[in-house]
Amino acid sequence: MFKKQIESSNPHLIEQYKIYRNKLTHLKELPKQNYFKSMFNKYNNNAKKTWQLINNIITLKNKSKHNTPQNNRPKSKSTREELNALFSNVGKTKSAKISKPPVTYKHFLNQTNFKDSIFLAPTDANEINNISRQIKLK
Repeated sequence: MFKKQIESSNPHLIEQYKIYRNKLTHLKELPKQNYFKSMFNKYNNNAKKTWQLINNIITLKNKSKHNTPQNNRPKSKSTREELNALFSNVGKTKSAKISKPPVTYKHFLNQTNFKDSIFLAPTDANEINNISRQIKLK
């Protein structure tokens, strides 16, 4: 079914494959669930064994996530080198496409009227205490 649904663009085949894939996954999970339920019941009064079982479950889930095909390294050395060359030159390639501005930032600083700007002086604990005392509690 997997091969047929890859080779075909028939939505019915694809849907049928997904249904059976999900059923198979579910059927594979049931024995695992039953095993862990029985183990938790067995170690119900033993905290150390219970935590070992929990850590075992977590480790199994983390390992399965890292074994997916998209996380594997490229197989050949040339592919790795091509990817390395591509990503190591992204910054240079993109920055070469950016045009230089006609003026620098200093040009804008010289034309700024600072009398209309705002300045916030640093505060201290006394200032905050004085302001909080003036606030009405209502």
